[in-house]
Amino acid sequence: DCFSKHVTTVVDSGAWQVRCPGESCKYTLSARDVENILSADKYEKWQATRNTSFRERFMMNDKEMRDALKVDKRVETEVKRREKRKRLQKDMEAAEAMMLRENTKKKKFHFRHFRHGVRVNVALMSAHGPRQKTGTILEVNESSMTASIIYDDGEFWGFAPLTYIHVLPQNEASQLPHDMPFLTNGGEALLEEEVLEEEEIVEGRRVMAGWINGDVYPGVIASVNRKEKTATINYDDGDVWDKCPFHKIREEQSSLKCCPRCVVIIYKYDGCGSMTCLCGENFDWKTCCTIPPKLMDELVEVEVNKRENEAKTDMKICSNESPP
Repeated sequence: DCFSKHVTTVVDSGAWQVRCPGESCKYTLSARDVENILSADKYEKWQATRNTSFRERFMMNDKEMRDALKVDKRVETEVKRREKRKRLQKDMEAAEAMMLRENTKKKKFHFRHFRHGVRVNVALMSAHGPRQKTGTILEVNESSMTASIIYDDGEFWGFAPLTYIHVLPQNEASQLPHDMPFLTNGGEALLEEEVLEEEEIVEGRRVMAGWINGDVYPGVIASVNRKEKTATINYDDGDVWDKCPFHKIREEQSSLKCCPRCVVIIYKYDGCGSMTCLCGENFDWKTCCTIPPKLMDELVEVEVNKRENEAKTDMKICSNESPP
């Protein structure tokens, strides 16, 4: 009875951590402990406070949490990734507008060739310039003369101009690949870790690398062929692929991740990927982001604002130092 009153008093004070009141005891009650003591309403309110506290620790630069999850590195990578996407998007939009103006007058389309399930090659703009990618048409919009394409590597383009699309011969077409990755609502393959830069692909590094069937497995880079942009991967299960493309090589998944719901840090050392957090959230370890997307958006926004403010400060300093 006294212990229940102690827990209730601590929770009512707004604290998110409940410790044993014993002088020599350092035990902190788990969510399950608190749930067994409090009423359903009180537990729900406490859980909301607890979840907010974990999020606030991220936003307040809690060193322990940020170091454990390499938050600064991940945010830096995400900021660069988004800046790169913005630049590519502008380049692609400009190229699309120009090609549509030039080609729609010259080329008469037979829309019957462009339909769901047809295998195609699509020209697109990348960080390394124009290139061709193979994929499958999901849907065609005749009014805008575009099609939504799912590429064989799992990427997605919702508005590919038909002028960019070359229909493959019939023996290469017909249906979606069996190993097509599961897609999120955004149309991107459910693989959080960024593809490594070429200079980061070095012998001896542990990575997550694609296999011939399209799945992704952990392994070690045994050798690198920079001319062909491939690497030999020794997978942990004993398989070897001597021509794994660079774009299929990703950073090794962390053994630490945040719960998608309450943001508490979870350490996985063994077992299957089906996880249940103490807050009650069920998720799959393989497809779960290390840092939940909404929290990452907040962290990126803080970093971008910080950089903008620093740039403005530098500009003011330069203007004050310049001669009259």
